[in-house]
Amino acid sequence: MNTLVSWRLGGSILRWSPVVSRLCYTYMTPGRAPRNQEKRVTRTQTDLNVRLWMEHVLAENRRDLDRLIDTLSDDAVYEIVPMKKFWRGKEEIRRFYTMLWTAIPDVKLDLISRVADDRYVVEESHVHGMHTGPLFGIPPSNREIEFDLVIYFPFKDSKIMGERLYLDVNSITSQV
Repeated sequence: MNTLVSWRLGGSILRWSPVVSRLCYTYMTPGRAPRNQEKRVTRTQTDLNVRLWMEHVLAENRRDLDRLIDTLSDDAVYEIVPMKKFWRGKEEIRRFYTMLWTAIPDVKLDLISRVADDRYVVEESHVHGMHTGPLFGIPPSNREIEFDLVIYFPFKDSKIMGERLYLDVNSITSQV
């Protein structure tokens, strides 16, 4: 996550560099050369959680299973709450992703919203893709499916403790 973010605020240009944890101000005064000042920004635990969550999400989007697994604690647990299905530990979670990416090879999660604090990140997303394999015990339909999902990510010791997924199973089964 080495992206430099810039935006204008009045006559100033603000730049955020996550790599160096600095907020850089460029003051623009008409008729004068720009002058730069840097202010060290202290990262909060919430900032660190969001950054790790972003690494996790990017690894999932890139199908980089090793990087995704590295964001998790050793005793992480994935749960699909309405189905009471669990995957415990990194090896079972690897199987979860293998199943997901086989069931919906082109799966996309469109982020709707996200909230975070020092212990949790909660994501609301719209999921869609071609359902070509068994998904959480639901037989393949070879149809495009879509559903909304809320994922609760607890954090401890700068690692993701797992995911608790909330979804309407009937919205999936009604499409297959």
